[in-house]
Amino acid sequence: MDEVEELIEQLKSEDVQTRRDAADRLGEIKDKRAVPALIEVWKDEDVGVRNQATWALVYIVEKCETIEDFEKVEKGIDEGSVLLRKGRPDKTMLINVQIHVARLTREITKKKDKLAPKRDLLLGDKPKPPKKGRGVYQITRMIRNG
Repeated sequence: MDEVEELIEQLKSEDVQTRRDAADRLGEIKDKRAVPALIEVWKDEDVGVRNQATWALVYIVEKCETIEDFEKVEKGIDEGSVLLRKGRPDKTMLINVQIHVARLTREITKKKDKLAPKRDLLLGDKPKPPKKGRGVYQITRMIRNG
């Protein structure tokens, strides 16, 4: 069992401080495998544990460097929030979860948007030419193509 799995187990501890420390350490490690467990912690009765889990998720989102990483984290967040809703939590907790999910999704979207142009260049996509007039792109293309 590696450190991430041990910390995920500690999130289920009876001791509040142990749960807080585990969530904090998972945020430092920034491992995507912890996303479902951290989302499950949003059910915790202790506000400090819930907040620490949210920050850990934010750190994991910040570590993502590719679109695929973001999609994995986003999928985990979506699946986790669906499971929480099915567990029929009280309305206050559900609202807090929805706020956290919206905040994380917004962060993911911002970072994905920043990465999208880089990804397009890496994949060899060429920028789309302007629709009107003969811009520099069309002239260069005409010269190149003969």
